[in-house]
Amino acid sequence: MVAPVPAKRGRKPAAATAPATGQVQSLTRGLKLLEWIAESNAASR
Repeated sequence: MVAPVPAKRGRKPAAATAPATGQVQSLTRGLKLLEWIAESNAASR
């Protein structure tokens, strides 16, 4: 008996990798913000 699972064709991997790239973007953005805060704190002293 064949299970009623559709064939794995099409662009499913794109949806799976989308959140990962979003996390990487937020990670790099957070690191840049941390660097900017550290630089501004060092400059104000």
